[in-house]
Amino acid sequence: PMSATVDLILSEQTNHRCVTQAHRGPPIVSVVMPCFNAAATIHESVASALDQASIEIELLVIDDGSTDGSAAIVEAMTDPRLRLIRKDNGGPSAARNRGVAEARGVFVAFLDADDVWLPSHLADAVALLTADHALTATYSGARFVDRTGRPTREGTQLSSDILRLEDLLHGNPAGTCSTIVMRRDAFATAGMMRTDMRYAEDQEWLFRVVCTGHRIRGTGVYSVDYRIACGSLSSTTDKMLAGWETFMGYARESAPELVDRDRRAAKSHISFYCARQAWRTRQSPRVVAIHVIGAIMASPCTFVCILSRRLIAFAGLVTTSKVH
Repeated sequence: PMSATVDLILSEQTNHRCVTQAHRGPPIVSVVMPCFNAAATIHESVASALDQASIEIELLVIDDGSTDGSAAIVEAMTDPRLRLIRKDNGGPSAARNRGVAEARGVFVAFLDADDVWLPSHLADAVALLTADHALTATYSGARFVDRTGRPTREGTQLSSDILRLEDLLHGNPAGTCSTIVMRRDAFATAGMMRTDMRYAEDQEWLFRVVCTGHRIRGTGVYSVDYRIACGSLSSTTDKMLAGWETFMGYARESAPELVDRDRRAAKSHISFYCARQAWRTRQSPRVVAIHVIGAIMASPCTFVCILSRRLIAFAGLVTTSKVH
């Protein structure tokens, strides 16, 4: 059974830490890093993966047709756990799918080439997954940082609950693929990411994972620094809304009653999220206002609830930052 295999590999790695790289067994975690023109950040991102505590990994960097020297930076890093795979540009979903196809680990973890893991990220996730063999995937909290890596005092909401379809319809609790660790064998039933989407593709994929009967739980801790920068995919709010509409179309194919019931509330959530993204990435006040008005018009009650929860979450993140 897969659970016995995981426990055996973990035990062997704990007892034989001094084994040479040439004689190591299969990795526990395959880290998949899609990369497109990330020369300014990829070294730090790669280093954060290779510095993970107590977990044997392989790191697959999928260069998606970069033209800025990103691949050369990776090639100059000589860690034997690191492998560079080049492909023509096809978008982040195609790059992640290629990485999953090449992966050898029991688990697959995604890390974007501009995000950074804290040292315990994988250990926290693997501990949950090995303790509960009915659990398919985990996601951690993500702290938002600016282009220079400086914390912004914002982040995703922490949770240690099992994700429901309603949660994923109203937003993406994982925040970014960089927070997700999943059993590799689950891709066979849940499927790969859609290559026809460049926005909300991770939300659609997670919705599909839950629809196929898999369980996803939050770790309840912040272990990812998620970079918010002008010009990134996460700053293009009009395209994010268009991606959300595409996601809703796919979601309705799987859960029509839920989508019809919650569509207005879900629209309020995505509009509020776009307003926050527009503010963080210093778009014009007019763009921010348009998204806020959209959130209010979609569902005034939902808007008030979201605003209240965000204020509470912000207070909690500030407190957490002061503690650490």
